[in-house]
Amino acid sequence: MALAVTAAVALPRLSGAAPVENPDLAGAASQSPAASIAPSPSAQVESCVPRPGIWEESMRRQMQQMDDVLLGAIPSGVRTGQHDCGFGRPYDGAPITSVEDVTEVYVDEHVGTIAMYRIRDTSPRPTGDLCATSPRKRMPPAMGIDALNGVETSCQVLAAKGATVRIGTMRQPAPGTTGQTVVVRHATRYIEGWLILVAELPYAFSSVGPPLLATPIFTTAQLAELAANPGLLP
Repeated sequence: MALAVTAAVALPRLSGAAPVENPDLAGAASQSPAASIAPSPSAQVESCVPRPGIWEESMRRQMQQMDDVLLGAIPSGVRTGQHDCGFGRPYDGAPITSVEDVTEVYVDEHVGTIAMYRIRDTSPRPTGDLCATSPRKRMPPAMGIDALNGVETSCQVLAAKGATVRIGTMRQPAPGTTGQTVVVRHATRYIEGWLILVAELPYAFSSVGPPLLATPIFTTAQLAELAANPGLLP
């Protein structure tokens, strides 16, 4: 992404991957989570938020709030790997335009990624059918988010924790493969001035090659609840 970030989050770029077939996760996504949603004390991972004094304190508090939501959602039986977070802003001292937090998750030898974003949205808050409003079209043109790459194959709108959440399913090339495609799900909540996006990707963001996550970590309803979590609000 072209925005200047305090701590870079580099999800793998997919444009060079050649397309093939992978089992479609869309049907399993609403019924068969890989593990219980209950957080596990054994799912230990260090926070990506630096110690006080490294970032501006207001930025650090916002990032810590998002990181608490992300780490608190990791189910029992799921291990975590590479974990990064950061802020986007056009230049030093400018207002923040995005907050990002990503972690790899492992089930047996299979790896995926959970990603959370809060992104500045200067368009009026959408009303009516949210499936007619693509989050990709409301972001700065230079901002690339892998969860929104590819072709959207389905959309639904769910109510979660008093919020309305858009659930989109994308089919996209799998990084590091020859012709393989994967299904990526993302949940979007539109609030005044921002959009909140939570995505589950069935591949690692830090490397290419580990086996793809075969079963989603979260059900569709759980993904919507994460996007509606008040800890992700500004």
